[in-house]
Amino acid sequence: MLSILVVSQNSEGFGLARRFANEGNIVKFWDSPRGVYPETKRLRVIDDYKAAAEAVDFIFLCSPGFGAFAATMGKAGRVVFGGGLFQDVIEEDPKLISRLMSLQEGVEEFRIKLCLLLVKGNLLADPLLGISYERLMDGDRGPYIGSAGECTLLLKDGRLLSHTYKTVESILREKAYSGFLTLTLGVGEGSLTLKEMTTSFDPAYYTIFERVRENIGESIYTSILDRPRFRVMEDKVSTGVRLSFPPFPYTSTSVVDLSSALDVNPEAEKHFWWSGPALTLGWVTGWGRDTNESRRRVYRTIETIVRKPEVQYRGDICWRKQNSDIIFNKLQEEGWIDAPYSRKIGESIREQPAGVNKHLQGKGKDRECETQESGQS
Repeated sequence: MLSILVVSQNSEGFGLARRFANEGNIVKFWDSPRGVYPETKRLRVIDDYKAAAEAVDFIFLCSPGFGAFAATMGKAGRVVFGGGLFQDVIEEDPKLISRLMSLQEGVEEFRIKLCLLLVKGNLLADPLLGISYERLMDGDRGPYIGSAGECTLLLKDGRLLSHTYKTVESILREKAYSGFLTLTLGVGEGSLTLKEMTTSFDPAYYTIFERVRENIGESIYTSILDRPRFRVMEDKVSTGVRLSFPPFPYTSTSVVDLSSALDVNPEAEKHFWWSGPALTLGWVTGWGRDTNESRRRVYRTIETIVRKPEVQYRGDICWRKQNSDIIFNKLQEEGWIDAPYSRKIGESIREQPAGVNKHLQGKGKDRECETQESGQS
C-alpha cells in the first residue's frame, strides 16, 4: 500500500486518483479549480498539495506547469511522475521538437495522436496510436475541453515511431523525463506534420491503463525506481467513450447526483474512470482484437451503468464516419505502421453493430450516428 498525492487541473486526474484508491492505496487529491468530488475512506480532497507532498510516498502530477515543484521534490529524493519537466526544455527552445523530428510537411488528410508513457525517458508500455472523436451533444454549451471518444492501437515498431519518439529518445533519457507525452500529428499523402505536443494527461491513456495486469499506481512507482515495463494485455485495439450530463460543462456551483445518474458496480468500475462533476461523469473503456470487439465491450458496459436518460455520449465511436479502421489501414498502406500490428483490423468495417440505437440515451442521442445508420446499406 502506498500513500499517493495526485495533482491535476480541471478534474483530469480524478479518474486515476479514484483508481489508485480502489487499488488499496491512500490517496490525496488536489485539483484547480476545486470542484465537488465524491470522497471515500481512501480518497481525500485536499487544499494544499505542497504541504501534503511532505507526507506521501509517490507524487503523481497530471498537468504541466508544476515543473519547479517536481524538480524540488525530485532533488529531495521524492518519487515523482509528470509535472512538465520536459515542457521546460521545450520552452527553452520552442523549435526543438520540430527540428529533431524532421517531419515531412504536406497536405493534411487526417489527424492522429501518439501517446507515450515514459519513465526516465524510456517507454513504460508500448505507445498508443489514437484517433479522437469530437463532441456532438444536445445542450453542449461549454468550451472545448477534450474529445467525446478515443480509438487507440498498440504500436510495436514502424516508421511512425522512428520519425517521432526515436528521434527525441536520447533527450528524454538525458532529462530523465517521467510522465505523459502526447504528440498530435497531421497525416497526408506521404507526409507527417507535428501539430501539437503536450505533457498533460489525455483520456486516451485510460485505454492503456485498462490493459495493465497489476495495480497501476504501484506499477508506475516501482517502474520509476527499478525501470521494468508494464505488463499489459496484448489485444490490439481499445475504445474509450466519454459520458456527460447536460448542461456541459458544469458550473462550479452545480452538483450532479452521480449515484442516481450511474450505477457503477465493482466489476463495471474496472472499465470506468470517474471524471468528477467539474467536467463530465467519466470515461468507459474496453479493449479487443479489433475495433468491433472493443466497441461492443464499451457499449455493453455503458448499457449496464447508465440510469438517467439525460446522460449523453456518442454512440458511433470507432464506427462508420471518421472510421478508425480506415485510418489505421491508410497508415499501414503509407508505411507508417507495420502490417503485423494492424492486419485484419478493418475486415468488418461495414458491419453495423447490433442495437446501435439501444445505446443512445434520451437527449444524448447522436444525430450524426442516426443519419449514418439510416444510410447503411
